[in-house]
Amino acid sequence: MSIASYRRNVARGVTGPTKPTCFPASLEQLSPYSIPPRAYLEYKDFINWYSDLRKEQRDLAVGQYAEMVDVLVESLGGLCCQDLVFKRVTTLIGLKRVVNKLIAEDFGVTLDVRTQIGVHTVGLLPVEEGYFTLVSNHVPPRLQGVVTLDDIMPRLNIPKDKSMVNYPLNDANIAALPPAV
Repeated sequence: MSIASYRRNVARGVTGPTKPTCFPASLEQLSPYSIPPRAYLEYKDFINWYSDLRKEQRDLAVGQYAEMVDVLVESLGGLCCQDLVFKRVTTLIGLKRVVNKLIAEDFGVTLDVRTQIGVHTVGLLPVEEGYFTLVSNHVPPRLQGVVTLDDIMPRLNIPKDKSMVNYPLNDANIAALPPAV
């Protein structure tokens, strides 16, 4: 885990609890590699632009989103957006099936949860079977400490829009990094 490099990026001021960088912060803490400060800054600018778009505009900008993910994950072992697994789950059983399968295959798993201020990405660090600690640039108070998927499910962000088979990263609530080589 590259929690140390994440902390260095916090000290540099490119990520932290008040920055819109939960997705890269979660990925970096799940990976043995580091995300460079410039990638955090690019992501922050991109997400500020992207979050202001209407749903129809975001659907059209999915290619640009994938390019931004490429920038983030290239430093995490030479990955690209297509190397990540994106899933959309809507039930507790679906959440358990997807997460447990990915964890068993040594993927680094992130989830989108709802908070008082919007959708927030957190990474899952397995503690023991069925138990996790969450990592991000901020972990919501009710999800701090050791939690289960049953604890997470009521807070899991389930996109209200119809699933888009051709654009899974645009409506996924789970993203996973493949095992590091």
